[in-house]
Amino acid sequence: MIRRRETGLIPVQDEQAVEQTVATLRRHARVLTGPFVLLAIVSAALGFFDAQLPEAWMRLALWIAGAVVVISLVVVPLLAWLGGRVVVTTRRIIVFNGLIVRSRREMLLARVTDVTVRRTPLQAAMRSGNLLISLGGEQTVRVRDIPRADLVAAALLQLASSNQPVALQRTRDRAQWANDAFALRDSGLLSA
Repeated sequence: MIRRRETGLIPVQDEQAVEQTVATLRRHARVLTGPFVLLAIVSAALGFFDAQLPEAWMRLALWIAGAVVVISLVVVPLLAWLGGRVVVTTRRIIVFNGLIVRSRREMLLARVTDVTVRRTPLQAAMRSGNLLISLGGEQTVRVRDIPRADLVAAALLQLASSNQPVALQRTRDRAQWANDAFALRDSGLLSA
């Protein structure tokens, strides 16, 4: 059996050295405005009503209710924001989502055919937007509330266009390797 590295049919490259991180992105921090305004309101309400309630069990119930509200409507959205990110490398787009159950989706930049920016008026005021990344065919990936969406879309399109020749060259290299392997097998140099 013949191996690729031993024959030199395909040049061996350290693929990790070729790929570099271009950007690491999170959703726009504007999505945390609501939870932190709610945190301020809950804190003020707890301080005001704690002094007004006569019984200790009432104050305890108030603080427990306040803690439940803060955890569910402030801490969970903050952790979800921290858990989601998009990493753009010179060859891939990697989308991480999830708080407890993590999901990771990788897309090769060579497959990207189109990047569209869609914005609401609030997103336009904050210079953010939603990216729709078309991967050819019917596949589209939506990345929500990316800061500086126009700049990110332009960078993705530039990286995608620079990766097209690399994908074509890899396809040609694989085809050439297969042709050379069949030629070696037919000549008797390679055992089946």
